[in-house]
Amino acid sequence: MHATMKRSLVREVAASIMRVVSSMLGGGAGRVVRDMAYSASCDLQSRALAGVAYSERSRRDAVLRAFVVVHPALEWDAALQGFVSRTGGRA
Repeated sequence: MHATMKRSLVREVAASIMRVVSSMLGGGAGRVVRDMAYSASCDLQSRALAGVAYSERSRRDAVLRAFVVVHPALEWDAALQGFVSRTGGRA
């Protein structure tokens, strides 16, 4: 959960900076500076999140949470030995 919060915070800060810079300049200059700020924010995000690591447990938990969300749309197909969409086709 901590990693998700950190990613969200970094994205929001970067987006806010880009909006402020772009709106201050306006027009073509605003777009150029916004694009430059976007590139810089991508680098900032990469650096800020470089130390964020996922454990095996956090990955399993994420998969289980995702499965709980999509499970109602799936059904087990014994012949295929896998889940398939209730509307047809292999999941």
